[in-house]
Amino acid sequence: FHGVLIETLNRSGDSSQHSKQRQTELTSTSINLIKTIHYHYPHLKIMLKTGYDVLPAVINDINMVLTDSLFSQYDFAEKKYSFVNKDKYQQHLQQLNNLYKKNRKLVIFTLDYWKHSDKSSLRKIYQTHKTNGFLPYVSEVQLNKVYEEPKRQKQCIQNGMIFYKEFECY
Repeated sequence: FHGVLIETLNRSGDSSQHSKQRQTELTSTSINLIKTIHYHYPHLKIMLKTGYDVLPAVINDINMVLTDSLFSQYDFAEKKYSFVNKDKYQQHLQQLNNLYKKNRKLVIFTLDYWKHSDKSSLRKIYQTHKTNGFLPYVSEVQLNKVYEEPKRQKQCIQNGMIFYKEFECY
């Protein structure tokens, strides 16, 4: 990746009037920053991590979106991985699809979190995102390694016995 990643530009959770005014100013400043970068460096690849508040305003000034915990997440309190609520997933999926309709050159990357040892769930995450046209990545929550999509097991019959392998049958 040769470009710039602009980290999360989401709204804060504070709903006070002062915070709302401050958030409006931050959103406006973020939009201006992205548009200025694109104007001065039109060939620079720009990836925006989430930032649903600013995305509609800069959709033609960026090349890529990175969204994390779209399909799966990690609960720090319970110390376990889980799939995102289906309604929440569908809501984010709709937002991403609407963005893509406005900029057909937009590349959408996903970063989800799951245990490396659970190959079946890893496959499910990768396949779901690929089906939706995204470029998926999966890591454990420490972000110290991104896992490749596990290969599908193939059923091989050799000498009348059934074997399951992750690689081609001989």
